Amino acid sequence: MRSGSADQSSRWRSIAQAAVPWVVGAAFVAVGLYSVAPPAAVPSDAPAAEFSAARAISHIEVIAREPHPMGSRAIATVRDYLVTELEELGLEPEFQTISAPSYFESGDPVDVVNVIATIPGTASTGAIALMAHYDTVPTTPGANDDTSGVATILEAARAILAGSHLRNDVILLFTDGEEPAPRPGSRAFVRESPVFGDIAIVVNLETNGGSGPSTLVETSEPAAWLVENYAAGVSNPAAYSFITTTSALIGDVGTDFGPFRNAGVPGFHFAYMRGSPIYHSPADNPGSVSWDSVQHHGSNALGIVRHFGALDLGAIPESGESVYFALRPFFVQYPASWSIPVALLGAVLLLMGFVRESRRHDRQMGSVILSGATALLVTLAATLIATLVWLLVTAIRSTPSVLESSLYFMIAFGLGGSLALWLSRRMPIKRRMRGPGFLLVWIALALFTAIAAPGFSPLFTLPALAGAVAYNWHTRPTDWSAVLRFALVAAPTAVLLIPAIDFFFQFGQPRPGNPDSSVPSVAAVAFLLAVLGGGLMVSTWRGAGAGIDASNLREAETIGS
Repeated sequence: MRSGSADQSSRWRSIAQAAVPWVVGAAFVAVGLYSVAPPAAVPSDAPAAEFSAARAISHIEVIAREPHPMGSRAIATVRDYLVTELEELGLEPEFQTISAPSYFESGDPVDVVNVIATIPGTASTGAIALMAHYDTVPTTPGANDDTSGVATILEAARAILAGSHLRNDVILLFTDGEEPAPRPGSRAFVRESPVFGDIAIVVNLETNGGSGPSTLVETSEPAAWLVENYAAGVSNPAAYSFITTTSALIGDVGTDFGPFRNAGVPGFHFAYMRGSPIYHSPADNPGSVSWDSVQHHGSNALGIVRHFGALDLGAIPESGESVYFALRPFFVQYPASWSIPVALLGAVLLLMGFVRESRRHDRQMGSVILSGATALLVTLAATLIATLVWLLVTAIRSTPSVLESSLYFMIAFGLGGSLALWLSRRMPIKRRMRGPGFLLVWIALALFTAIAAPGFSPLFTLPALAGAVAYNWHTRPTDWSAVLRFALVAAPTAVLLIPAIDFFFQFGQPRPGNPDSSVPSVAAVAFLLAVLGGGLMVSTWRGAGAGIDASNLREAETIGS
C-alpha cells in the first residue's frame, strides 16, 4: 500500500517537473507579448488635455470614406475638411502648392498641396513638426495608411491647445503626394517651404497594417539623445534598436521621413504594422482600424511634443551609438560599446564551463564543436521547413487575419521543429547531444552582432550571457533549483525575442494590395529566432549539471547509437 502511494507521489512529481519548463516559458512569452501590446484606447469623455482614440476615430470615419489619391476631386474634399477642423481649433492653415506629374493616371501635371498650421510657443527655440500624409493610392480609402496619422495629429493638436502653453512652436504638417515613390510633397517642403528652417524635431506618423504597437521604425541623428528623451516623454515607449538598425540597413523605407532625415533634421518615424495584408487594399477601411493602435500613435505624438516642447532645441547635443529595447513598463538603453564586453564575458564563462566539464567527463574540444555544428544544422533545417510551410500557406491564403497568421506561424514552427528533431535523430553522428551546442551558436551570434551590428546585439548577448551562467550552475532535472536555472535563461530569451519575432513575421506577411512590398520569405528570420530561442531554453532544461551529467550522457549514447 505504501509502495503504491509512493509510486503515485513520484508519478505526480514527475508530471509537475515536466510541466514546469512549459509554464515558466509560457509566462515569459506572455511578458514579451505584453511588451508589444499597445495601450488601451481612451474614450471620448476623457479630459480635454488627454489624447482620445475615440475622438480621433471620428476624423477617420469622415476622411476615409473613399480613396483620395493626389490630384483627385476626393483629396480636395479631404483638404477642405482639414482646413475646417484646423480653423475650428483657432489655427490659420497655410498651403504649399506645387505641380507634379499625376502618378496614377495620365501623367499630366496635377496640384500637390501641403497643408501647414502652427501652434506658437511662448519662447520657441525650435519647432516640433507632427507630420502625416493625407493622400492614398487609388485602390484604398486608406483608413490606416495614413488617415490614422492625420487623425492623430488633429486630435493631438486639440489636446495641445487644451493643455498648458508650450515653450516651443508645434508645426502640423499634412503632406500630399506621399504614395508615389518620388514623394513630391515632402521633398518640396524640405526644399522650398519657408517654415522648414524652423523645424528642430520631426515626428512622422505612418502605418502599413491595421493594429499593433506604434513602434519607432526610424530615427535620425543624434539617435541616442532622441531615443533617451522619447522614452522619458512617453508612457509606453516601443523602440528597439534592432528595428532602427534594420531600417538603416534598408536605407530608404519609402516614407515622408526620408527627405527630412537626408536633410539632417533630427526626428522619429513611427508606424504600427500588424495585419499588413490589408495594406493598399480596399480592406483598409475604418472598420479595420485598431483603436488601441491609434491611441498609442497619439500617446507617442503628444508625449513627444510636450517633452521636447519644454527643452532648449537650439542646443541639441551630439550623442554616440546606443542599443535599447522596451521591457514594459521599463525601457532599457545603454551604450553600444558595452555589447562586446558582454559577449566576451559570455564566451569566457562558456570556456570556463567547458574546462570544468572536460575534467569531470574527459571531454575534448572537438565534441563541443560537433555539438554546436549539430545545433546549427537542426536550427537551419527547422527554419527551412517552417519557411517552406509558410510560403505554401501564403500562396494559398494571401489575406490572413492577424489571428489566422499567428496560428499559421505556430503550425509552421511546430512542423519545422518536429521534422528537424526527427532528422537530427537519424544523423550518423554519435554523441552529438553532448556539449552546449545551442549555447555555442548563441555565443557566436552574440560576438558577431556585438561587433558588426550592435543594434541587434541585445537579442543575443543577454540570452547568451544568461545561458553561460546557467552552464556553470550545476543542478539536476530532479532538483527544483533547476527551475531557477531555467528561468534565468528563459526570461531574457523569451522577453527579448518575442518583439523581434513579431516584427520580422509582420514583414513576411503577403500584401496583395502592394506586391512590390510583399516578401513572405522574410518570415524566415522570425522562424530562425524562434528555433534558436526554443533550442536554447530546451537545452538548458535538459542539460542540468553543466549542460551534461552522467544520465544525459547515457541518453545521448542511446540516441546516437
